[in-house]
Amino acid sequence: MIAAIIFLVPATEVLCLVGLETVIYAFFLLITFISGIIFIDRKQARHSVIFSCLLLLTMLLRPEAALLYPIIAIAFLIDSARHKSSLMPLMIGLLVLLALGGSYLTWKYIHFGQLLPNPFYLKASGQSFISPDGLQSIKYFISEYALLFLLAILGMLLVFFSRRTEVRRDKILALTGASFAAAYCLFFVHINTLMDVYGRFLYPLVPMVILLAAPAVAKALGFIESISEHKIFVLPVLMVAYLLVFAPADIFKFNDRLIWLTSKHSMQVNKFYMVKELHIAKTLARFPQIKSVRIAFADAGVIPYFSGALWLDVVGLNDGFIARTREKNKLVDYFFEWSPDLVIHPGRAGLSWLQYGHGPLGDYPSWANDPRWDDYEYVGTSRMEDIPYDLQYFVKKSSRFRAPLEGFLRANILDGWYDPFPLSIGTYYPKEIQPTWRSR
Repeated sequence: MIAAIIFLVPATEVLCLVGLETVIYAFFLLITFISGIIFIDRKQARHSVIFSCLLLLTMLLRPEAALLYPIIAIAFLIDSARHKSSLMPLMIGLLVLLALGGSYLTWKYIHFGQLLPNPFYLKASGQSFISPDGLQSIKYFISEYALLFLLAILGMLLVFFSRRTEVRRDKILALTGASFAAAYCLFFVHINTLMDVYGRFLYPLVPMVILLAAPAVAKALGFIESISEHKIFVLPVLMVAYLLVFAPADIFKFNDRLIWLTSKHSMQVNKFYMVKELHIAKTLARFPQIKSVRIAFADAGVIPYFSGALWLDVVGLNDGFIARTREKNKLVDYFFEWSPDLVIHPGRAGLSWLQYGHGPLGDYPSWANDPRWDDYEYVGTSRMEDIPYDLQYFVKKSSRFRAPLEGFLRANILDGWYDPFPLSIGTYYPKEIQPTWRSR
């Protein structure tokens, strides 16, 4: 039932295509939570070890999964106190988690010189307890999944007002799940959730909310089965009803998608931002000596992975100094001292540089007029259709790759270039004339 409903959630389709860990992490978080409930219910050492191992795997996908352990541990302690059970299974699982997690963290500190990932410093380093972005993400999550929350509340009420003697485990699941969901939201109140595509930060809670809604859905299934002779159609009927309430527009998209998949258009190169980045990365990989080229760009993802170039992420996803430093002057000095051969900067053609992003360097206009930019020259632009900015390319004038790199970019990657360049950079200010776009 969880699998059926999760694929009816509109965000699932997009998050499967975005290329991030979100959906896989949601799956691991769900099975880890269920294993924790089984451990609380049975109080056996092997279930404690299974829970600890699954939790570690889930934490490798996203560290905030660690919030689940204290919730499960507290629920176990409360339930054990009521039934006077031994605490030994909990201690065994804890020792396994500390041993495996400690080994991983030791390796991580030796290799990276820090225990926490760079995104943590970027997203959770704000001074105030409540982050405006985090609060907005929570509001979006609650409003987007309001129907699921309503079903979850109904499900919890059915559990707690049930007179069945075997309802104990259901109560443990309901209380523990609700506590974890609340703790998870409280954690993200403090997080800068920039780039929260389709609510991806809180999306992993969706399967858990569906689990909490299970008693209400089961009650509805039982009622329909009691009045219908064709029980095989019960679940499909409920799914269609859910889809009509939750995302009616999706029903009318099915036919359009079939037409698109069978048309020649579906075989053409997509200009979607991430597809274009993949094209840029694989094309850069063909440049001679690409492994010696130093590239700076605010996206430590597909381009460095496939190109193999030396990389500096301007927002600090792959650089501990940028991730942890907040003094803009030090960061700008660090950037120019790194001396990239190629800089790819996001800017709105004819308007301004992109002004939002993680960390101080994510505010591009604030350091676009540093005179050290005069050491770079504009080469061209990659135009984007699904995001409000293009990618602007600059090559260092003194780079040994200057001539071959400029020629390679113009021949293979750029969509074209502006004459004159429409954005201010260094001591250069655009002329008060309409720039001419020259296609490659």
